[in-house]
Amino acid sequence: MNNIFNQLINLTKENKKKIIYLFSLLILILILSQVYIFYNKNKILKQSIQFYNSKQIASKDDFYNEMTAIQSDKGFYSLLASMEIINENYTNDNYDSVYNQYIDLITSKDLDNLYKTLIAINASYDLLNLIDSSKIYNLLSYVDDTIESFIGYKKEILFLLSILDNLDEEKEIIYSEITNNEKIPPSIKLRVKKIYEFEKYN
Repeated sequence: MNNIFNQLINLTKENKKKIIYLFSLLILILILSQVYIFYNKNKILKQSIQFYNSKQIASKDDFYNEMTAIQSDKGFYSLLASMEIINENYTNDNYDSVYNQYIDLITSKDLDNLYKTLIAINASYDLLNLIDSSKIYNLLSYVDDTIESFIGYKKEILFLLSILDNLDEEKEIIYSEITNNEKIPPSIKLRVKKIYEFEKYN
């Protein structure tokens, strides 16, 4: 037993430098991780201050420049800044520009599919009947069909597109899909039904 214990002690002594080096490395990693966390928190704080200060700017040009600066960074406030720029262009009736910015936002940001889907659905509703239908179809191509809570919204937009483009056969197919799909909320079904009946009898 003593021999084993002595061997362990000798092994420890022999590897003392390695153990110290490893211990130092672990401490360094811990310090660097804390610095990184602090840096990120500080960066987010600065972005939030910059974002909310920018919202108070009266000059549209200054507001746009500030939002563009925030947009160039990564993170949550970059996404908010992008949406602010899009809203500004939407207010000014720059619909093609809005479309392009939505596409840039969806494709250039490291976004989860849920966010891409949410943005694509929102953009499609916003721009419906304001830009060419093919662009709406393109926006809808970014919707993740595995996220069931958005199926109804996508189908509703497709239904509206079929009416706008006078695609009667497609309209009937989509209407049937909506009314027979149990996963689509009753509120969407009711809206679609009202539009369908209005179109049918007027």
